[in-house]
Amino acid sequence: AERVVRGEETAGRFERLACKRFLGDLDRQNTDGFPYVFDEKSGARACKFIELLPHIKGEWARPQYIDGKLGYTKIKLEDWQVFIVINLFAWKHAVSGLRRFLRGYEEVARKNAKSTLAAGILLFMATADAEPGAHVYSAATTGDQAREVFDVARNMALREPEFLARFGVTVGKHDITVPTTASSAKPLNAEGSTLDGLNVHFAVVDELHAHKTRAVYD
Repeated sequence: AERVVRGEETAGRFERLACKRFLGDLDRQNTDGFPYVFDEKSGARACKFIELLPHIKGEWARPQYIDGKLGYTKIKLEDWQVFIVINLFAWKHAVSGLRRFLRGYEEVARKNAKSTLAAGILLFMATADAEPGAHVYSAATTGDQAREVFDVARNMALREPEFLARFGVTVGKHDITVPTTASSAKPLNAEGSTLDGLNVHFAVVDELHAHKTRAVYD
């Protein structure tokens, strides 16, 4: 954020404004009229969780020997990705402890690991967010598109036996479940009018710019 504000990194207008707001809000903590605090530990926990997950596409997805054991290269978040995750998970209301931000919108060019980051957050919200009965979805208007993020998350989970054991995760073809907490992650493609009964803890709405209406998002 500091590099962007100083002009040392190329960034668009909205990125610069987000970085400026972030730094300004750090200074506004514990002042009148600003009820939020920056819980760096919570934000770092989400980042560290994602960085324990493996790549499943491209050159880094090939199995290799790591410390004498066959395994997969773990994700290493770029600074801009950390900025997104930190904003979502570290800012909290000083009294209630609830998250400040309930929505995040990410728009990046192709081949910038958008699905990888979204899948990592999806797995975190389904397993490690301390929410009993967390219902998590990868949503889109078509079945193939809805599975884009879900299948990345599914393959990440299948490649990490320690993750499956740690959280008691069961991976099916069409769902990822945590029986002990009654939590699940599923792909979801439907018209918005059929989604009203869902109790959504977290959702990735993929390719939002291509949706013809706001129905699924709303």
